[in-house]
Amino acid sequence: LAGDWYWGNVAMTAAATTDGFTLTTEGAARAFVEVGTDTYRGGNGYFAGEELRVVRRPDSSVSHLEVVTFIFTRTPYDPRAPIPGGLPEPL
Repeated sequence: LAGDWYWGNVAMTAAATTDGFTLTTEGAARAFVEVGTDTYRGGNGYFAGEELRVVRRPDSSVSHLEVVTFIFTRTPYDPRAPIPGGLPEPL
């Protein structure tokens, strides 16, 4: 999971820790602790107590990270990533 991730166009960097990883943006590091296979719990900051899921593709590669309604992708605005709540209905 280490490396760059994006929420929209906001860049973040994930770095491994002994019990999970940190997700850092604008100098603020948010800790996530592993609680199960591909499942982490936010330990501090905005995501404290929230569950983060690693979502995988059929070939087992990582598609995206999902925390409540936040979707983190490897590229800004990845068109392959789901849109929380779905697309708006046409008028």
